[in-house]
Amino acid sequence: MREILFKAKQTNNAQWVEGYFFKDGESNCYIQQGDTGLYYLVNPVTVCEFTGFYDTSVRRIFESDILRVWHSEKPEDFTDFLVYFCEPTGSRVAVSLNSKLEVYDLFKLTLAVRYEVVDNAYDNMEKISEVMLNA
Repeated sequence: MREILFKAKQTNNAQWVEGYFFKDGESNCYIQQGDTGLYYLVNPVTVCEFTGFYDTSVRRIFESDILRVWHSEKPEDFTDFLVYFCEPTGSRVAVSLNSKLEVYDLFKLTLAVRYEVVDNAYDNMEKISEVMLNA
């Protein structure tokens, strides 16, 4: 069974925080870190759910992460992908951030030579917008 975790950017300093997501009665959104009792007010737009997958450096892969996937042992042989939840299929997918905008099931990408989380869409909106405009 996978962990149900989230990450989001704090409202006071825009730093990412991971943990359990909840809302209060006033529509504020929070992330609580584990059982510590510490919780942080977060920007609801930036809330990303953990996919259940880890990269080759054993870091959690969240929705909206940018995943760099190497197709061979050559350092320059990679493609960047945007990870997201595809509602119609109910699965986590990744869209290539190249001119082809190819869509892959996230599980299939984890079979690559190497794959690492290198960024997040919310930290890199200019790059994402540029790719989508040029597609």
